[in-house]
Order: sequence, then C-alpha cells, then structure tokens
Amino acid sequence: MTRLSRLAILLLSLVFLFLLMTIGVRYLPIMEIEGYRVEGGVPTYEISRNATRVIGRTFFQIRRSVLERRLEELPYVEKAQIGYRDGDLVLTLKEVEDAVILRSGSGCYLLSGDSISLISPRDAYSLRDRYPSLELGEGYLEYLTRYGLDASFANTVEALLASREYLGLIDRAEYDNNKSTGKGELTLSLAPLKAVLTTYDLADPSSLSSSIALIREEQERNGMSVFLDSPVRYELRGSQLIRLKG
Repeated sequence: MTRLSRLAILLLSLVFLFLLMTIGVRYLPIMEIEGYRVEGGVPTYEISRNATRVIGRTFFQIRRSVLERRLEELPYVEKAQIGYRDGDLVLTLKEVEDAVILRSGSGCYLLSGDSISLISPRDAYSLRDRYPSLELGEGYLEYLTRYGLDASFANTVEALLASREYLGLIDRAEYDNNKSTGKGELTLSLAPLKAVLTTYDLADPSSLSSSIALIREEQERNGMSVFLDSPVRYELRGSQLIRLKG
C-alpha cells in the first residue's frame, strides 16, 4: 500500500468519525431546551408558537436555519438569530423599525414602507406598545391593499410615526377618508389627558406631535384631566391648534 493510499484512508476515516460524532451528538441528552427567551423584540403569539415547538428537544436536534427563516417571514421581524443559554432557546430579533398597525373589521395588518401584510390579532395586541395602531374603514383598507397609499394617508402615517414618544397617551386612533372636505380625517382619543384631537389636513406631519405636547402641557397646567367629566376637544387646522368650546 502506497503512502498516498494510506493518507486517503486516514482522511476518509477522520471524515467518517466526524460524521458519526455529529450524528451521535444530536441524540445525547445535552443542551436540552427547557424554555425560550426573546431578546431585542416582543414575544408575540406567533414567535412563541414557533419557539414552543422545540421545547423538550436538544439544541443540536433543531434546524436553526429553518426556525430563523420562519421568524423572518413574520412582517415585523427583519432579522432573527437562534442561540442557546442556560437551558433556554434564545431568539435574538431585530424588529422592523417604522411600522403602523392597521385595523378593520376584516383583520389586522402591518404597514411598513409600502408593504401591507396580514398579521394575527394576537400579534397586533402584543405589538400595541411597539407600533402606532390605526383603525380604518373596511372599504378603505381594501383600497390601500390594492392601490397603495394616497398622499393624505401617507402624511398621516408619517405623523403617527413621528409621534411615537406619545404612544402611551393615544388609546385610540381612527382615520376616515370619506369626509365632505375630500381630505382624510384623523381622530386621536387621548384618554390619559381626557382630550380628543381631530385634524383634517396633515401637510406638516411634525405638527401632530407638537399638538399632543401642547395639549398635555395645557391639561396638566390647568388640571382639566382631573375635574372634567367629558373630554376636551381640539382641532388641528393646518399648523394651528384650536380648543373647541362646549
């Protein structure tokens, strides 16, 4: 037997041994998955459903690339990485930064850029503190999914994203595009401030966050949120905030 033949046999034996060890380690009771944790993102229903499928298996038994791809197929997950730590499957996520949840009678959708994707109501609820939520009429949501965003609605979305620091003050946001003015009407219910803000034209998206800040300052200064039984109504007309009487 030549030296080259012996070397070839040795290499084949090492490869075979490596493959045998790789296959064998999948069935050893080491690095068992007892639970999961989510880092860098919100543990939504769909994320949890995918993670709980592999509890009880070992880290070497799961197909990490498949699980990562399933997570990245969720419209609010930009990147997913799977790891293991102290008995837990660790899901490290990078979420989509700018997005708005759209709601209607037909379901919930996530608007990110020009993309509108269906998400489960459970996921929408989990993401309520992460993204602004906007209620739309059934027909208008169908129009958006078919034809895309019109200029008025695009300005509204931009304004909501620019107002995310006040997300905790907005308990409900509604958009109606069927007003006689021909422009979309945005109504925000600011329950913590006992106020309602309506605007018909958001030519300057930054004016929405400025208006919410002014309402908060006025309500806190005058103590209205404590003594009023009904909410104070405001209108944003152009760049001017008006407190309505009554």
